[in-house]
Amino acid sequence: INEALLVSSVQQHQLTDEADRLNRRLTEEIGERERAQDLLRRNYETFFNLIEHAPFGIYVVDARSRIQQVNAVARAVFAHVDPLIGRDFAEALHVLWDEPFANEVMVHFRDTLLTGTPFASPDSTHQRRDIKDKESYDWKLERINLPDGEYGVVCYFYDITTLKQAQEAIQESDRRKSEFLATLAHELRNPLA
Repeated sequence: INEALLVSSVQQHQLTDEADRLNRRLTEEIGERERAQDLLRRNYETFFNLIEHAPFGIYVVDARSRIQQVNAVARAVFAHVDPLIGRDFAEALHVLWDEPFANEVMVHFRDTLLTGTPFASPDSTHQRRDIKDKESYDWKLERINLPDGEYGVVCYFYDITTLKQAQEAIQESDRRKSEFLATLAHELRNPLA
């Protein structure tokens, strides 16, 4: 009996040691997992804030042609599209622009989605339908993998309206200056003509 008790006590001690070792290992793994999840959460927040506060517009359209994500700059451009998230992209485009531009944009989105070929339009100026202003954009499309495993299209864009207006004002000023100099040259050659 004493020997059986001794063997039982040794086995119980070994089991307790094994349980303690497994418990420590499990605690370490839980700690590692919690640290990894915290790091992942912080990385997500950092990336989200970088995109949200970027000085250019970014929006994502999924394979079903639904608007999935929009940063602050893009939300301002799409301000008259309500609801925005989950909205059919073609419908949203037709709120903002008339034909043929709205359909042209859809063709480029579909092509990029299907082929993976990026598209860029560095100088696109069109009349807005919703606000009646002419706006200019430098925009680029790229196909991306979305979290659900399907493809989507991301659009990056800069509003270059002010730059285009400044360029047009400079061109108009140059034209007027040329006209003035031509008139002045004519008057100097023919003073009383």
